[in-house]
Amino acid sequence: ALGRLEWRRFASGLFQGQGLRIVRDQVYVLGRDQITRLHDLNGDGEADFYENFNNDTIVAANPAEYCLDLQTDRAGNFYFGKAAPWHPHTTTPHQGVVFRVSPDGARSEVFATGFRAQNGMAISPRDEITVSDNQGHWMPASKLNLIQRGGFYGIVPTAQRELELRWRGTNFIANPSDPAARERHGFTGFGPNQPTPAGYDKPIAWLPMTMDNSSGGQVWATTDKWGPLNDQLLFTSYGKCALFATLLRDVGGRKQAAMIPLGLKFDTGIMRGRVNPRDGQVYVAGMRGWLTSAVRAGGLYRVRHTGKPAHLPVAFVASKTGVELKFSDPLDPKTATDPESYGVERWNYYWSSNYGSKHYSVSERGAVKHDALTVTVARLSADGRTVTLDIADMRPSDQLLLKLNLDGADGALVSREIYATVPVLEAAGK
Repeated sequence: ALGRLEWRRFASGLFQGQGLRIVRDQVYVLGRDQITRLHDLNGDGEADFYENFNNDTIVAANPAEYCLDLQTDRAGNFYFGKAAPWHPHTTTPHQGVVFRVSPDGARSEVFATGFRAQNGMAISPRDEITVSDNQGHWMPASKLNLIQRGGFYGIVPTAQRELELRWRGTNFIANPSDPAARERHGFTGFGPNQPTPAGYDKPIAWLPMTMDNSSGGQVWATTDKWGPLNDQLLFTSYGKCALFATLLRDVGGRKQAAMIPLGLKFDTGIMRGRVNPRDGQVYVAGMRGWLTSAVRAGGLYRVRHTGKPAHLPVAFVASKTGVELKFSDPLDPKTATDPESYGVERWNYYWSSNYGSKHYSVSERGAVKHDALTVTVARLSADGRTVTLDIADMRPSDQLLLKLNLDGADGALVSREIYATVPVLEAAGK
C-alpha cells in the first residue's frame, strides 16, 4: 500500500554516490572516489563504519567525471563506469572506461573503453553486460552497447590504447588518450577533422535525441509478476524521464534490438532500476539535473503489471522483405491488416569527431533526410497476435522507425512507436 510510506537515512557524507549494490545483505555504494562498503555494527538501521572497499580509480577535478552505476556478475565481480568530460582540464587513463573489481575488492582492471557519459548499465542472468551512452563528440546519438572485455565503443579520445588512425591522407599509430601523443601529432581528439580509426564496436541499439537525449541505466525484469515483459531488458532515460522495453534478437551471430517507449511518464529523470525480491515488481529511481524534462528533484517509483491487456510488442524481426511483430494480446483483424495503420521511416547516423550526427538517408548517400518506406501488405496470424508487414526496399539501417495505430481485439487503441537498429536483415520467414 502507498498510503503510508516511511524512509530512513542509512548513510550520509558520500562523494557523489551514483551506484548501489546489495550483496548478501551488505551495502556497497559507488562514489566518485571509491566503492564504500557500509556496516551497521549495532543493528540500529544506520551505518556506523564506512569501509574503503576499493579506491583504485583516479579522481580528477574535471566537471562531470562521475563514477556511474554498480553491478555484479555471477562470479561476484563488480562493474561500474567512469565518465569522460571533454575537454578535460586533467587527463587520466581512467576516463571513459568500464571498470571490473574483484569480489574481495583487492584487484581492479579497465574492462572496456571508448565511452563518454555511460550513465548506467545492467548485467543479465547470463552475464551479458549492457552499457548506455549519449550524444556528443564521436557519439552520433544515444545508444545501448553490449560490451565485451577489451572492447572499444567509439569515443576516440577515451580509447586508452594505441589505434591505427587516418588523418590528412596518412595512416599512423598513436594512443589518442595520451596528451603527449596528441601534441606530437598535432590533434586535439574532438571537433571537426580529427584522426579517425577504421571502426569501433557498434551498439545493439540507437535512439534519436527526440526519444532519449541522456540515457540512464538498464534493469532486467527477472520476475514472474510482469506479464508479457517477464525477463525482458528495460532501458531508462534520464533526459526524457521515460522507460523503454528492449526487444533483443540474435541475428547472424550478433545481437540487435528494438526499443519501445512504454508510455509511462515520471516526474524525474530515470537512472537506476531493480526488481524487488519481496514483491517481484520493478522499482526505478532518478533525479533532476542537467538537460532533463524532470519537474521534481528526485523520486522512487514502483512500476507493476496490472494484469490487464498491455497490447505491447514482445518480439521484433526485421527481414529482407519487411517486419514481423508479435504482440502480447490479440489485435483487431480489420485495423491490423490495413497497410494504412502503419508508417515506416529509416535513417543512418554518421560517426565522426563532431558533436552528434544529423539523420542521413539510407537510399540517397549524403542526403540529410529520413527515407519513407511503404507497407504494401499487412497479414495477421490465426491467433491475432503476430503481424507480418511486407515493406518495399528494406535495407540495413541504424534506425528503423515503425509507427502503428491499431485496435486491440478488445477495442482498445494500440498506438506505439518502435525504434529498431537493424544492421543485419534476416531471410524472410525465419
